[in-house]
Amino acid sequence: MSRVIQNVRRSPLLMAIVVIFVIVGVAIGWWLGSPLFINNSVNEAFPVSTAPTQQAADVVQPQAEQTAAMASADTPQPQDRAPVAVISGQFRDADSFHMGSGDAALYQLEDGSFVLR
Repeated sequence: MSRVIQNVRRSPLLMAIVVIFVIVGVAIGWWLGSPLFINNSVNEAFPVSTAPTQQAADVVQPQAEQTAAMASADTPQPQDRAPVAVISGQFRDADSFHMGSGDAALYQLEDGSFVLR
C-alpha cells in the first residue's frame, strides 16, 4: 500500500487522476446520502390571478354584458373567491428507504384551474 502512495506522489498525472476520482466519489456520495438527513417542508402561497389582457377583455366583454343583463342588480357578486378544497388526503412512506409523509389537498382556483398543495 505504501508503494502505491509513493507512486502517486511521484507522478503528477496519477495524482490528478486520484484527485478527480476522490472529488467525483464525494459528489456521488453526497447526492446519494443527503436525502437521508436533509428534511424539506414546503408551504407556498396560492398563485395570484392576474387581470385579463385587453384582447381577452374584448372577447369577454359581450358575454359579460349578457350575463349582467340576466343577473339581477341587487345580487352581490363575489370579487375574490378563495380557493376551494376539492379533495384531500394523507400520504406516507412508500418503503423503508423512500421516506416521506404529509397531507395533500387539491384546490380549485377561481379561474377553474387546479393546484395541488
